[in-house]
Amino acid sequence: AALADGKRVRFTPQASYYNGPFGLITEYAQVNQDVSLLTSTTSNTATVIKSNTNKKLSHDAWQIAVSYLLTGEDASFKGVKPKTDFDLDKGGWGAWELVARYSEINLDDDTFKNKAGTSYDTDTYANLSESAKSAKTWTAGVNWYLNTNAKIALNYSQTSFDGGAGVGTTTVNSTGSNIRDREDEKALLARFQVAF
Repeated sequence: AALADGKRVRFTPQASYYNGPFGLITEYAQVNQDVSLLTSTTSNTATVIKSNTNKKLSHDAWQIAVSYLLTGEDASFKGVKPKTDFDLDKGGWGAWELVARYSEINLDDDTFKNKAGTSYDTDTYANLSESAKSAKTWTAGVNWYLNTNAKIALNYSQTSFDGGAGVGTTTVNSTGSNIRDREDEKALLARFQVAF
């Protein structure tokens, strides 16, 4: 029953570095958002905000990603130009790139507490038993650039969570100590990309 109610400020710096076949990119994002709680909605769907529940929440996320072109091309923010395009008749195999990334998101602890900031079980902005406080992901993969316009990517990704897996048959206690962590999420992702 929370909604945006006031200012939102975003701060998102990014940096990248490329040297020969090596590439690195890093990003950081912080969002500050004023929120309030709803009491109810009336029959004509008017929004009623609960008094004295306005709070500023601050969330952040970041990532660092590295890449290395095994076939010796120059890495670039604009993409990869293979030395030789994939062509079975001429023996060209395109460009091959190894990639890895670590990222995480952290939600303001006050998201899961009441206005007084003392309890996790009543009048909270999000339910700790349903929403994770943080997620941490690492990814590794390989990219195959057939030419400057076509790419095949294969990535394995694993995410671990803090909270978000319920409490069983009981409710969230006032300290939030009975919340279980959501199971790790594991994903194998394949993508064929065409760009012009």
